This record gives sequence, structure tokens and C-alpha cells, in this order.
Amino acid sequence: MIKTWLENLASSDSESVLPELDVDRITVHLLIEVARADFAIEEGELAAVADAASQASSLSRTEIDQIVDNAVAEVGDNVSYHEHIAFINDKFSFDQKRELLEKMWQIAFADDQLDKYEEAFVRRFSDLIYMKHRDFIQAKHRVLNTLRS
Repeated sequence: MIKTWLENLASSDSESVLPELDVDRITVHLLIEVARADFAIEEGELAAVADAASQASSLSRTEIDQIVDNAVAEVGDNVSYHEHIAFINDKFSFDQKRELLEKMWQIAFADDQLDKYEEAFVRRFSDLIYMKHRDFIQAKHRVLNTLRS
């Protein structure tokens, strides 16, 4: 299913506007991966995923919740996130990548503790979307500063 809509996007005009639903699906799937990196997805993390996905989306909360539910149901089905990474590298601006990285940090801190596997996932993802280490650290600190205030 995911592969099909990504292939459809890849075959479309590269200058076209990104379908918001596809961006939201990719975002939610990656945020769910952060949440499950510590081998457990807690209710607070699911709520944080929905909140993070809603921040930059014009979709209703009901639509976002449905995307989250679908992503949780499909969580073990993905063998590779190559298509997601390729889509992000091809279509996302630097600012969009930075925002996604910050959302990942929000999920990593959603249960009030940073698991080493969550941090490793965010670090690896950051490398795969060609973000500098400085951007990785700055995103982490921006989220931490927001949580502390």
C-alpha cells in the first residue's frame, strides 16, 4: 500500500505540490518508528505522534488519528524505509527536514526519558536525510528547551 502511493508520487511531475496526506503518512510512519524504537509504544507516545503530525497539517484530528491507527497496524510490515527516505530527500526542503527531525525528538522525549534506541534511530535518520550533526543536536536542544519551559 505505502509503496504504491510512493510510486505514484515518484511518477508524477517533480514540481507538483506534495499531496498533504502522503506527507502526513510518511511523517506518522517515521514517528511511530521512533516511538517503537525502545520496543514499546505507550499511549502517551501515540498521543504525541498525533499531536506532532497535527502541528503542520490541515487535516482534521480524526484524519490524523486514522493515519496513526493505520501506521500502528502496519508497524511490523515495513522491511525497509528506503522509499520514505528517498521521498524526503527528493521532496522536502531543509526546513521541512528540520521540522521532521524536531518532531522525532518530541516523540523520543514523549515518555519523559530518552532511550538509547530512540536516539540512535533519530541519529541514523538524520544522517540518511543529509542533515549535519549540528542540525541533529540543535533540533534536540530546541525540543528540550521547549519541554523545560
